[in-house]
Amino acid sequence: MNDLWAEVDAFFATNPWQGEGHAGPRQQLAFMVCYNLDAFRAYCTEHELTLHSRLNRDHRRRIERDDAELLKFGFTWLLQVLGKR
Repeated sequence: MNDLWAEVDAFFATNPWQGEGHAGPRQQLAFMVCYNLDAFRAYCTEHELTLHSRLNRDHRRRIERDDAELLKFGFTWLLQVLGKR
């Protein structure tokens, strides 16, 4: 988990917000993923994120039930959304 967070934190230091200003939509998304897992879980369900990702059924279930797995998925997904991967 520490390695994933270090990668996300280092990426944030590059200012990936593309000039959207203070508390823009991408910053709010990043905050939700990193600090509000309940909201991110609801966001995943609402937007069917795990269904649109190339994950097997077992991995999707672990993400749905385990906060650590959700956070790992969130970090990886966030890096994709922000253009790192």
